[in-house]
Amino acid sequence: MLKNIDKQKVLKLKEAVTYQKGQVVFLILTQNEALSVTLFFDKRRN
Repeated sequence: MLKNIDKQKVLKLKEAVTYQKGQVVFLILTQNEALSVTLFFDKRRN
């Protein structure tokens, strides 16, 4: 298992990341002393 995700399951981002109006949200996939893999999501504003 990665830090927050069971690697044997399909990752459904819509269910894994909670939407927050006007905010940048993120999901930490894995993290250790040498590496951090994080996804960041935001809505483009025009």
